[in-house]
Amino acid sequence: MLEAKTSVRVQTVSENIFSRIEGAPTLVQARLELSYDGELSGQGSLEELKIVFSPKRAAMQGLMRFSGTLGLMEGSFVLIHTAKFINGRTTVVQRVAPGSGTGGFKGIRGKILAEGLSLTDLKAFFRYFFA
Repeated sequence: MLEAKTSVRVQTVSENIFSRIEGAPTLVQARLELSYDGELSGQGSLEELKIVFSPKRAAMQGLMRFSGTLGLMEGSFVLIHTAKFINGRTTVVQRVAPGSGTGGFKGIRGKILAEGLSLTDLKAFFRYFFA
């Protein structure tokens, strides 16, 4: 398995609450635009559903299309996004959807692991291979 380092930054966020009941978690739909800067470089458009338990705890699921470069390869692929926010720390796992690679990313498999205290600077590793 190969590995690439990158930094992930949230460029824009748009959130809409679609269900709020007193005494229960809040349900939120979010659209995020992200930038990736490093050995994996490019942009991502993320559609995310979030369950907010408290100001210090949330869980997220979504889909994202990444477009960019990795070394000499260029193309896009879809990521299945899972994240959690606990006490100010965000942890993200994004798995490549099999068969979603285009251009130089055809046949790519793997996952991005990201973590940080700020959505403006998550440190990430992309562990990948080609099937």
